[in-house]
Amino acid sequence: MMTMNEIRLERKHVQNAFHSFKAHCFRLLDIAYCKVLKNESVDYSWDENAISEAIAKYIEDDEMATQLHISANLEKRLLAENSPVPHRVDNLPRIDIIISGFEWAHNERRVKYYMEAKNLYCKNFKKPQNTNYTSAKYYVRRYIKTGINNLLSEHYPKDTLLLGYVLIGTINDAIAKVNQVLMDNLRKDENIYLENRVDFPHLVFGLSHHPKGKIIEHCFLLFSDKSIH
Repeated sequence: MMTMNEIRLERKHVQNAFHSFKAHCFRLLDIAYCKVLKNESVDYSWDENAISEAIAKYIEDDEMATQLHISANLEKRLLAENSPVPHRVDNLPRIDIIISGFEWAHNERRVKYYMEAKNLYCKNFKKPQNTNYTSAKYYVRRYIKTGINNLLSEHYPKDTLLLGYVLIGTINDAIAKVNQVLMDNLRKDENIYLENRVDFPHLVFGLSHHPKGKIIEHCFLLFSDKSIH
């Protein structure tokens, strides 16, 4: 039987290993985002599944991912840990991207990090095949309802990064619009605040704090301007 000190050391080791794996995931996301900007013609007409497909492809194909035995999977249904597979899986939640790897220094323990993506627009728009304009505010509300709220209700795993694909406008404007809707719903304390992370120069991170001490990590990718800053 492990002593309390050994248990504490074990937990710290696992936490450190996961933070290291997350850093690899962010680095691969940074690389993949730059490749999507360079090689794909993403515009406001793309849906988020297509963008996630491109990002996962470039993560999967990257040499760093191969060396670290990291893989990216799309649109996986989420089965609760240690639960039997149900007869019907249609109602199980799905997550956009799962990045999987191994923590080699600790008995090859499998680790996973999750990403759920939502499109964001800063003004109303009309897709080429449509005659009517689509409301930008619909997508802002959807980011909150099916992104933030689903994370708070544990619809998605706690180790989930909320990705915002900004297709029209700027990242700052998109965050401001999300925050305005939160404030309109008396949730000002849950506003998103930007974080500066110099290790991943092309990614824009944010944090939001919620009741019961819950914290959500956001990452915003700009596609409305094809240049890399």
